[in-house]
Amino acid sequence: HPIRLVSFVAEEPNPFNLSTLGSKVLSGRLNSAALCSCTSLDGTRKLSDVIGSLGGHLPDCDRIPDRFGSMCAFLECHVEQSRHLFDRNLSLASVKTITGIYRENLKIIGEANHSGTTKMEDRHDALVAAAELILEFDQLIREFSSDKLVGTIGYLHIEPNSANIIPCEVDLLLEIRSCEPELRKQAICAVDELLQKLLKKRQITLQRTLNLDQKEIALDAAVQSYINRGIAAIGEPITELNSMAGHDAANVQRFAPAGMLFVRSMDGKSHCFDEFTLPEDIEKAGNALLQTVLLMDKELDT
Repeated sequence: HPIRLVSFVAEEPNPFNLSTLGSKVLSGRLNSAALCSCTSLDGTRKLSDVIGSLGGHLPDCDRIPDRFGSMCAFLECHVEQSRHLFDRNLSLASVKTITGIYRENLKIIGEANHSGTTKMEDRHDALVAAAELILEFDQLIREFSSDKLVGTIGYLHIEPNSANIIPCEVDLLLEIRSCEPELRKQAICAVDELLQKLLKKRQITLQRTLNLDQKEIALDAAVQSYINRGIAAIGEPITELNSMAGHDAANVQRFAPAGMLFVRSMDGKSHCFDEFTLPEDIEKAGNALLQTVLLMDKELDT
């Protein structure tokens, strides 16, 4: 089998809030029309303009899946981004399922007024409502008491963002993740109730826009088996984990067999300056991938 290396653009969320952008295009989940309509979260930039300024040509996106051709299997290696391997003092794991991700853009609309002359009982402070939502949402997710469910509000934009004006609008990005669809559904229903309660209590209005509703993806069992054999071939114990982070492999799995190898991230750190993987763990990952590729090349006919 020939081997290709691919480096997908924009795996992480960006000002346009499009994570795993490159693999979404490859899998056909995003076409040029969808990309041309995409604007930044603050509404000031078009994705098409940014890609064009970097030398890209969006109409080419619609031809990428055809030009890429058929694929026997796809392998992705990534730091685990959690503590499972670190806490067990293990270096490697194969991945069974990649989490589902649900995101909503929320706009809380209150009423701007002078911060000194408006009595507290006459205020409709959008930021206060947002602060209450953040705390209540955090508590709501914690009350599920499940390490298979997480929730985050990680983006805020405040208007007019001035010291002497009561905030009239706050934009938030609310996210729920789980590998279990029923658990995610229950959490979304609980958020619906929370938002209705907040509307009445704070006398604000709310605009909700679905940003992402990406179902969990089970990776290919056969490819995972080969990864496990590759891990065992270098003398490491076989460990299987779910991923609570999104990855390009989830998009590739939609049209070709895909699998993932996790490598230990020290202290479970990721998306921060403390993220670090030991050189010896990186070496093990490289050797496990090599063994996996050799096994697949020898045994697969397609």
